Amino acid sequence: MKKSKRYVRICAALLCAVLCLSVNVAPAMAAKVTQADIDALKGNAASLDKKQKEIQSKLNSLKNDKAAAVQKKTLLDDQIANTNAKISNTEAQISDYNALISQAETELADAQQREEAQYELFCKRVREMEERGTISYWSVLFKANSFSDLLGSLDFINEVMDYDRRVIQDLQTLQAEIAEKKAGLEANKAALEAAKAELETQKKQLSAQRDEANKLVKEIDDNAAEYQATLKEAVDPALLQQALDAARPLAEYYFCHVVWEKREAHLEPNTAPCRVRQGSTQPKIPEETNDYLFSLGCEGNTVYLDWFHFLADGRGGSPFFTLLLKLYCNLRSNAGFVCEPLASDPPYDVEQLLARYPESQVANNMQKDVLQIHEGTPHFQRLRLDRKSLVDLAQKEGVKPFSALMGLTCQAAQRYLEKNDLAYSYAADTRAALGVPHALYNCIASFQLPLQLEPQARLHSFAKQLDHEIRESLTPERRLFRMAEQMGWVYQVFRQKAALKIKKRVFQMGEYISGFPADFWVSYIGSPLLPHSPELEAYLTDFQTWVLPDGASLAMEVTSLHGVLTCCIENKVDKPGYLEALRDVMEQEGIRVLEAVQIS
Repeated sequence: MKKSKRYVRICAALLCAVLCLSVNVAPAMAAKVTQADIDALKGNAASLDKKQKEIQSKLNSLKNDKAAAVQKKTLLDDQIANTNAKISNTEAQISDYNALISQAETELADAQQREEAQYELFCKRVREMEERGTISYWSVLFKANSFSDLLGSLDFINEVMDYDRRVIQDLQTLQAEIAEKKAGLEANKAALEAAKAELETQKKQLSAQRDEANKLVKEIDDNAAEYQATLKEAVDPALLQQALDAARPLAEYYFCHVVWEKREAHLEPNTAPCRVRQGSTQPKIPEETNDYLFSLGCEGNTVYLDWFHFLADGRGGSPFFTLLLKLYCNLRSNAGFVCEPLASDPPYDVEQLLARYPESQVANNMQKDVLQIHEGTPHFQRLRLDRKSLVDLAQKEGVKPFSALMGLTCQAAQRYLEKNDLAYSYAADTRAALGVPHALYNCIASFQLPLQLEPQARLHSFAKQLDHEIRESLTPERRLFRMAEQMGWVYQVFRQKAALKIKKRVFQMGEYISGFPADFWVSYIGSPLLPHSPELEAYLTDFQTWVLPDGASLAMEVTSLHGVLTCCIENKVDKPGYLEALRDVMEQEGIRVLEAVQIS
């Protein structure tokens, strides 16, 4: 009995030691990163995925016109920013998975150490039992005081031994669970790394698309001017095609293509099919137009005419567009318009012009210091004014309506650009001065003039001065001199052995190159229909003109229809507020503003 009690005490002590050793099989250090952290990141990733789909949906719905090209570039910028956020989110998840994997490795190592310690303790205890001979199975059998004592001792020993085995088995199970957990974490990490690689690929693709969008915007700006005429009824593409076909024998000048021979260019008739495009997509001219230097398209109620500015200026494009609209209205509505052939005066003699004004090719008072202009992504804006209110203001100030409009634009530019010393520009027709009143080709001269305004200047304080300077610049002699300046540069390029790509670029831009940057320029077209036709205007509800903001931070094309002046604005300044400034100035001076909208 005495030995039995001693045995029980020894076994109880050993059991207590085992219990103390195996109370906590998990690592003692609390995890710094949890699955909840990753779940939170996944929730954020889901939001980013949703945003990406929304942006992509907008991209898919975009047209390919000028405004849409700029919007596409903006959306692609947003998509790239969103992709960068997704990449950062994925990297954060990978980092958390790395932390969890590291924690799992620590747990696994701890469990392995505990198993080894428990097994070593078990073996040590068995050895001690056998060495002492006090609690071997044989000693228990022969030294038991009774059968019940024997059974009790054997049960107790078996319980201790079973407990040891269970602890070891639990530790082995824990290792398996941790190893499985680690494998799952590593699989998730690998999936995320693959997803990150895919995101990086998407980012490269988006960047390439953005570059293409930037290129498209530039090409659109560089290549073409655009007229948009909105009719009262939806345009029939088939009838518009018939009108285009009917125009060919009446307007042969426009149905041509450029032929280059030994770096010299000339126009020849183009016999390739000339197709009406459907949609507002502004094509690449001449790559996507069968080498024609113009493109006719339609969408809904609107007809679009795009053309190289070298082929024609606004004065040269208007007769062609007017002819096309008359032919279409005859087919669609039996309008009965008489459609006369469009014949162009022969080209003026450039060499004779340069010989008349040799000083135009050397330093002169027209050549000013270079003005730093903004070259950001163009924003498209539109302002509509009551024409009568502008005419009334001009009469009140004793100036021409164009001078009043230019003065108002100067006021808005002063506020928006935050500068009092301005350089403004405008275009003027030189056909009469050149002796080619019926020229269909480009005969536009651009003028740049300085203007010093007092802070918060009002129109009445400088209107007469501005009007006088504009009138002085538009004398026949000044028009001819300015044309000599512009064409002299073009002529010199073509006389030299310049690369063909340079000559093509010059040809593409034509005489529209001003050479003198300005803060802004204004082109006042007036009635967009030539010859003026109130009968044809009755079929139109709207007319817009969009031209590249060449050589200026801001550009404005103005047309007049149904008593409304429509100002189409292209803004390359990377900040908001111009439209608001323009509207405030207009209303402050008594102009009735009918619309002021941000297109893109």
